[in-house]
Amino acid sequence: MIVKIVLSLILVFLLGLIGFLIGEKHKRQMEIFDALILFNKEFLCDISIFSTTVLEKIEKAPLILQPLFSGALSCLKKGEKFNCDDVRLTKYQKILVSNYVNLLGTSDSANQFSSLSSYEEKLKIERDKQKNEHEKNGKVYAKLGVSLGLVVVILLF
Repeated sequence: MIVKIVLSLILVFLLGLIGFLIGEKHKRQMEIFDALILFNKEFLCDISIFSTTVLEKIEKAPLILQPLFSGALSCLKKGEKFNCDDVRLTKYQKILVSNYVNLLGTSDSANQFSSLSSYEEKLKIERDKQKNEHEKNGKVYAKLGVSLGLVVVILLF
């Protein structure tokens, strides 16, 4: 009997944890877009003041953006189009990031500044969308996981 109770508690805990991890997806996406917005602001300052190259800037990108930019350096060096394949993002977000990276360093500093400033708005919209999703659904998945675990336990007894 004690074994059943312990296994039931473990089952409820694991399903609750799975629900929590699913709910955290939006938070991770929000953090990625926060880092991209900061990266964009730093890049705008660098092209205005310093003569930093795109490759140097991507090499020094924050750790959270490294998986996002994987392959970007080799594509930019070869002059190829970059396609983001980060598993943490949706299809739309991958296209957004790919277009953003492909835009970096493609024009003179005045046009680059204008293009990146307008792209920053798109990044902010996506970040705000993920923030709203996290606030709306973040805890729902964890509660759903715990509830599902309790239902399974009741059905097993």
